[in-house]
Amino acid sequence: QRLQHMGIALIFLVLLAEAIFIFRPLIARIENYNRMMKKYALEDGLTGLSNRRAFINRATIELNRAMRDNMPVGVALMDLDHFKSVNDTYGHDVGDLVLKHFSKLLKTSFRSGDVIGRIGGEEFAIVLPKTQQRYAKQILQKLARRVENTPCPYQDEDGNPQELEYTVSIGFI
Repeated sequence: QRLQHMGIALIFLVLLAEAIFIFRPLIARIENYNRMMKKYALEDGLTGLSNRRAFINRATIELNRAMRDNMPVGVALMDLDHFKSVNDTYGHDVGDLVLKHFSKLLKTSFRSGDVIGRIGGEEFAIVLPKTQQRYAKQILQKLARRVENTPCPYQDEDGNPQELEYTVSIGFI
C-alpha cells in the first residue's frame, strides 16, 4: 500500500511537471498566436491603422451609438491627391513611405476614441464621435494644412535624403 501511495504521488508529480513545463508554455504560445492572428485580421499591415473590415465594424458601432444617444458625429473620407503619379514617378517603395507618413499624421492628429482606417489604396476614413460638424470641418482643415506643410522624407536612388510634398482631399458629413 505504501508503494501504491508513492506510485500515485510520483504520477501526480509527473503530471504537475508536465502541466508546468509543457502545457503552460504551449497555452501561452497559442494565446500569443491568437493575438497575432487577430491583429493581422483587423490591422492594415503597411500603415498600422484599422483595415477596411475593422474600420467598418468600429464605425458602425460609433454611428449607432451617436444615433441612440442623439450625439453629433463627423464622418470623413480622405484620398491622397495624385497618388498614382507618386508611384509611377518615384516607385512603390516611396509610395509606401507616403502612406506610412500620412498614417502617422492621422494617428497624431486625432483623439484615441476617433475611428481611423485605411479603406484601400490611398483612401482613408475617420469617424469623429461627439464632434459637431463645424468642429469636424476645422479639425479636418487643420489636418489638410498639416499634410501640405509636412513633406514625406525619403532617399533617392543615390541614397540622398529628399522630401516629397503631397496633399490630401477630404470630404465629410
